Order: sequence, then structure tokens, then C-alpha cells
Amino acid sequence: MLETVPIALLVLVILGLAAAAGTVVVRLFRRQG
Repeated sequence: MLETVPIALLVLVILGLAAAAGTVVVRLFRRQG
């Protein structure tokens, strides 16, 4: 594991992935609706 990578950077990556997944879900719901 890379111990030199700040935890904040990892958090930002997780938030980015969550935001992307959320956007995809919203688009799917809008298409179905």
C-alpha cells in the first residue's frame, strides 16, 4: 500500500466515484420516468 498518499486524496476519489455513480442512477431514473 502507498502510505505516502494522503487520506484526504483517497476520500476525494471515493466521493468522486460516488458522485459519478449517483449521476448515472439519476439519469436512469429520469429515462424510466
